[in-house]
Amino acid sequence: MKIVQAALAITYPFLIWLGLLRFEPREVAVGVLAFAGLRMAFQKRDQAARAVRMLWLPALVICGVVGAVALWNDPLGLLLMPVAISLAFLTTFLHSLRSGQPMIERFARLQVGTLSLDEVSHCRRVTWVWCVFFVVNAGIAGLLAWIRALETWAFYTGLVSYLMMGTLFAAEYLYRHWRFRRYVGSLTDPLLKRIFPPRDNAEAESDHGRGIRPKVLTRDSSDRVLRVEWSVPPDLACWPGHFKDDLLLPGVLQIEWIVREIELWRGVTLDIREISRLKFKKPLRPQHHLHLEVEANDDGSEFRAGISLEGDNATSLRLKTAKRNTSTGFLGEADSLDVLANQAMPSPSSVLPHQGTMLWLSKVIEQDETSTVCEARVEDLGFFRDPTGGSGAWIALEWMAQSVAAHDGVRRYVAGQGIRPGMLLGSKTIRFAEGAAAPAGIFRIRASPVFGGDSGMVAYECVVDEVSTGRRWAEARLACRVGGAGEAISDSQD
Repeated sequence: MKIVQAALAITYPFLIWLGLLRFEPREVAVGVLAFAGLRMAFQKRDQAARAVRMLWLPALVICGVVGAVALWNDPLGLLLMPVAISLAFLTTFLHSLRSGQPMIERFARLQVGTLSLDEVSHCRRVTWVWCVFFVVNAGIAGLLAWIRALETWAFYTGLVSYLMMGTLFAAEYLYRHWRFRRYVGSLTDPLLKRIFPPRDNAEAESDHGRGIRPKVLTRDSSDRVLRVEWSVPPDLACWPGHFKDDLLLPGVLQIEWIVREIELWRGVTLDIREISRLKFKKPLRPQHHLHLEVEANDDGSEFRAGISLEGDNATSLRLKTAKRNTSTGFLGEADSLDVLANQAMPSPSSVLPHQGTMLWLSKVIEQDETSTVCEARVEDLGFFRDPTGGSGAWIALEWMAQSVAAHDGVRRYVAGQGIRPGMLLGSKTIRFAEGAAAPAGIFRIRASPVFGGDSGMVAYECVVDEVSTGRRWAEARLACRVGGAGEAISDSQD
């Protein structure tokens, strides 16, 4: 029945033309009304109720048109239906431009998730192109309807306008793949990859103005292995806050670099759900020359990555991506983090060594001997937010690390002692419910010490819950080292 309904909707102009050759306009109008009622009758009850709520205005217009045609026995109302449809699309596309996310951008994000600033600008321009098309299409169809050129009207609205839409869509599709070389596993990707091979350098050298990309010196890849040589820039946006007295490259930024390099290499947007065997062995600083090597498994769902400095392994990890069409679900039963302390807690800036744009905790909510609960907002990520305002899920690692530091920092703050740095050594497994954090996301982080002393090796169980839904969004056990009284910040990693 759905196929029949779709076929009738597409062939509407020819059906109206044939109907007007044999019947009075008011009789054809009754047939249109019967078709609309037939569509509603074959829907399920809940679908019909939802359709009534969403389509009451178009249904009212159809009834008005049918009534006018029946009253005056003039086919003009029937011929203006394609015009009304084009104007409805025009209104929707124009509204999306005013609301901040153009319609074409919404469609693009359903495919690739994150977009660069150039891609966002392209989507806005294409949305305007479609608006112009709808104006032109409505104008031509309206003119043919007004002069009652039935055969020409049916030929244009039933065939030519569809060909114009298809040509516009195909031209934009090819242009987009030629310009951006983004491939997400669609049916046409193998062919388009041959015609427009992925670029190695163009997007990698761009950081969307955020100041977080490394300088790429060399890049070499095969089907299974990627090798990149980086130079750590001296002007990264993170340096003033991590840390002011001795600049250290945050672990979360290293993960960001690795993920983006893999995306360029594979031509897809990764949906990271698990980071395992994470180890930070050496502090990385400005002007360091780093070597990255990534090895992919057979189906491209897992990647083993390592960063070396002067021949020594500095960072290593494994990434696992989500399988297609899998539900994000819950990582586990989320504990309630809505436990507010009666006493006022110090601000994060008072208990953390992080500063400025690297201070990612918005508040410390509660502290006791068993755990520390903090809050973080995506909007506070500053330069780390992508052009959509969101960020990759791996930013939860930095939230966890800063919550661990807050557990030690609050105790030292109460005791009147100075802030001391620590070092994030790694984690056996970090799991995420989603591959990205939404722009307006608010999260609660609980860091609970598992073992270790006041100075030396410690381990913390960390969970991140999404405030709006209460679901478990990320979880990990972090291995850390808290600094001793005489240790310098230069030994710290996070």
